[in-house]
This record gives sequence, C-alpha cells and structure tokens, in this order.
Amino acid sequence: MMAMLFHLPLLFLWLRVWTGDDRAFVFNPLLTGPMRAVDRVLGVLRAPFPFLPDRALAALALTLALALKALAFPRVPRGLPWFFLQGFHVEVWEFIVFTFQIAAIHAVVRLSSPRTTSRAAQTVELLARPVSFIRPVVWQLPTVLLGIVACTLLVSFLCDLPASLEPAFWEKVRDNWRFYSGLGFVVDILQVWSRCLLLSILISWLSLFNPRNYAASCAREFSNCLLGRLAGLLPVGMMDMTPLVVFMVVNHLHGWLVRMVAN
Repeated sequence: MMAMLFHLPLLFLWLRVWTGDDRAFVFNPLLTGPMRAVDRVLGVLRAPFPFLPDRALAALALTLALALKALAFPRVPRGLPWFFLQGFHVEVWEFIVFTFQIAAIHAVVRLSSPRTTSRAAQTVELLARPVSFIRPVVWQLPTVLLGIVACTLLVSFLCDLPASLEPAFWEKVRDNWRFYSGLGFVVDILQVWSRCLLLSILISWLSLFNPRNYAASCAREFSNCLLGRLAGLLPVGMMDMTPLVVFMVVNHLHGWLVRMVAN
C-alpha cells in the first residue's frame, strides 16, 4: 500500500511527460489541482534548466524522485558495489510496471462498461498513457502483458550483469519462470485495483462528517469509474455498498490467484 501511495502522485508527472497539450486537463477539475502542483515542481527545475521543454522537465523530476527513493531506501546492502544503481533500476522498474497495471485497469473498465465521459474516466485515461493511446482498446491488454514481461526481463539483466550472460542465469530463469514471465505482476493488477478502490472508499467516507466535502465527492466519482457497470448495484439506505463488496471480492480473488501462482 505504501508503494502505491508513493507512485500515485508520480503518475501526474508521468502524465505531464506524455501530454504536451494543456487542454487535455485544464478543463477537468479533478486534474487542475494536481497539475498546478506539477507546474510548481517544473518551475523549480526550470531555473537551472531553462532550455528544457515541460515534458523533459517532468521526466527529469520523475527520475529524481525515483532516485531519491532508491537512495533513501536501498534495496541491497550499502557495502555492495553499485548498490544505488541497482536500487534505482528496481525503482524505475516498479514504477513502470505500476503504470502498466493502471493501464490494464483502464482497459478492463473501458471494455466492460459503456464509453463514459465522466471526469474520473477522463482522468484515468490520461494517467494510463501511453498505453491508452492504442486503438482499438482491446489491443491495450496484450500490450500491458508484453510490457510487464519485457520490464521484468530487462531489470533482471540490468541487476544481474554480467551473470545474465552466463548459462547459470538462464537456468535461474527456467526455474523461476513465474517471476520472469511477469505472471505475479499481472495478478497484482487485481491488488492495485482493490487498493485504489479501498482508497476511494475511505476518502468518500469523509462525507459522513461533511456532506459537501470536495475530496469525498471526487472519491465517489473514481469509485464509480473503477466499478464500471457494477456501480450502484447494492444501495443500502443512503449508502452504496457496492464498492465495499467488490473490494472484498477482488481482494479475495487476488489472494487466491497469488496462492495458485506460488504453488
């Protein structure tokens, strides 16, 4: 959950990398606030790098954020050589895989529900770039699967050179095919989905204390977007229990699939 909370804000920098036209988000109230924060970050970097365009500055800011996390939370003991470089590779890999998982969620929602023009749906589509550029939408899912496998193999080569050039490395790939095939990270799409849904549920509960809370209203929009056709199926009094029920079902399904993959 902590990794997702770190990666979610970085998605807006990722959006800036893939979106040069401000009109894509300037008329969406769900994006104007976060993108103002992104522009402030880019303003800080523009002073030492005035020659870089906004997209390049966003890519630089994203790289610096991942590098700082690799430095603050090293993945290998500091006594080993190249500990920072290896940790940075892993951080970049985790974030790229996360963007593929978000793109998979977007594709599934688009395929399972009628086309919607809600603000939340537009936001998710923008955050799912560049995969969401692909048309028809049905081709986005195989792109996600191939992307996850490619990222998994690539980071294995980078973090295990020169061992990756030796026969023993390929024996390890064969023996641990579940990891190197990216199957576990494909299954984790359900985990990301359920956690995003849980986060929207928790924020939406702010309306119990303040019915006019703007964050709660936005969270309900995202919750309905994530649920697709299922939204509003289980109303209980003044509350819709559908998000909570779907969260428990998806979370249980993820745990069952993880056990299957592990075995």
